[in-house]
Amino acid sequence: MITALLLTTYAVINIYTAVQTDFWLRRCFQNDTGRIKRIAFYIVYVLLALLPVSGAYLPDDQLKTQLAAAGNLWLGFYIYFTGFLLIAQILRLLIRLASRGRCSGLPRHWAWVALPLMVFLTVSLNLYGILNAQDIYTANYKVTINKDAGSVKHMRVLLVADFHLGSNSDPSLYRSMVAKINAQKPDLVLVGGDIFNSTYSSLKDPQVYSDILSGIESKYGVYAVYGNHDVEETLFGGFAITNSSHSYRNPKVTGFLKDCGFKILDDRTVSIAGGNVILAGRRDGEKAGDGTADRASIQSLILGRDTTRPVFVLEHEPMDFANIYDTGADFVFSGHTHDGQIFPGNLAVKLLSQNPYGIRVIDGVTSLVTSGVGYYGPPMRVGTHSEIAVIDFTFKLTVRKGN
Repeated sequence: MITALLLTTYAVINIYTAVQTDFWLRRCFQNDTGRIKRIAFYIVYVLLALLPVSGAYLPDDQLKTQLAAAGNLWLGFYIYFTGFLLIAQILRLLIRLASRGRCSGLPRHWAWVALPLMVFLTVSLNLYGILNAQDIYTANYKVTINKDAGSVKHMRVLLVADFHLGSNSDPSLYRSMVAKINAQKPDLVLVGGDIFNSTYSSLKDPQVYSDILSGIESKYGVYAVYGNHDVEETLFGGFAITNSSHSYRNPKVTGFLKDCGFKILDDRTVSIAGGNVILAGRRDGEKAGDGTADRASIQSLILGRDTTRPVFVLEHEPMDFANIYDTGADFVFSGHTHDGQIFPGNLAVKLLSQNPYGIRVIDGVTSLVTSGVGYYGPPMRVGTHSEIAVIDFTFKLTVRKGN
């Protein structure tokens, strides 16, 4: 049902975009574009529009990977160009209403300005977004936890997430990430899921990436959880169109993460910093990797642990805050939202998530959500940044005196 709705919506919007583009071309050439030229335009447009579909539905091979990569680039162009066409149509309607029907819209010669301007703005936004996605920012936070961590008074924790390794990945981005991580001299590095972009085979030269990621340096190690895209599934523009009951984790993903030196917390809890800090890592609450959404309760992961010590929870999707708070946990690390990745997605995600980005106290527990390093769908970021999050914790038990 969801797949049919997604494909139908995509088809309808493409029809609108193609027809509107044809309208502006005819305005530019005063309807003298010629039948052959118009047929050629529609053929080219249909081929471009089919790129994401081909990248989703062809059998797994190198061609599918290349078409998926090209399809994601097309989607980046299509999103903004369609938006500008819609704005132009609204302006034409407003002008017509203001002239009480005496004017049919924008003057004909304006088409020579409007159409090239829409193309220029679309291409500019895409180029900016692609370049911006490769520029990793560092977000810094300072947090005090009112608990005793023994001899550990301070801890620098780095959170990264959402690598989305796949057809549009570039090793240089992850080399830059590792260099920025190591420059911070972290005590602990946490990887918040979605390391892969749903299909292990779409990543060219996995060994190159594991060699890069294994270079992360951390005093207490690198711990990771899986995300909802760390399973084998079919993607259409970044959106999963495989039924979750058929979404299984490829064993090669687990082997890859072990080659990277990541300690996988798949519903597991560990003690770090000499036993002074507790870290619980949860399965994804949407796709556990075995065709279900089954995972252990947070209570069972914390049960029997000394919660007078600082308790961290690493969970891909920011959720379940009330239950996390009830266990005595202090801080939750997450990714998943990408902070919306592409404008206006960064506005929409604020309506869809309790914590779309940054630090918030929700249901009594402190949540940090990073915008992530990679991207899904179009390999670009507009209105958001790729980032690593650096959190400097101070552990300081303050005893309140009675009156």
